[in-house]
Amino acid sequence: MATLVMPNEALLNWADAQVDDLPTLSDMRVRLIESAVTIDQATTASELLEAEATYAGYDPVELGEWTAPVIIDGEAMTEPEVITFGNTSGATVSVYGAFGTSLTGDKLWWVSSLGGLIHVPHGSELQIDLSILLATIFNN
Repeated sequence: MATLVMPNEALLNWADAQVDDLPTLSDMRVRLIESAVTIDQATTASELLEAEATYAGYDPVELGEWTAPVIIDGEAMTEPEVITFGNTSGATVSVYGAFGTSLTGDKLWWVSSLGGLIHVPHGSELQIDLSILLATIFNN
């Protein structure tokens, strides 16, 4: 069997194809979790939607274009624009995490605790820097 070598240019080509062809990247809503919820392999979209933020000034963010993939430490990565959530509730709100769904919310793509409980004061914004590590179909 021949061994395939995936030079950086090839990795970037595969990553570009994944970004261009996967509707999950461009047709995704990023949502905040406002209630404590256990995040593990059994976590469901309906569970997270019940815990989704409802405070004034909150709206899920629809992702659009992602950056062209780049090679970092031998892996192809991409990211969307910075994701920003406002708070106009008149009080500090607590955010327990974030999750990504299809636009309709019927498919769960990912969930994150964001590293722990985050307090967002009234009048401020929470910014999330999201990145995706794109696996290729070949091993290096």
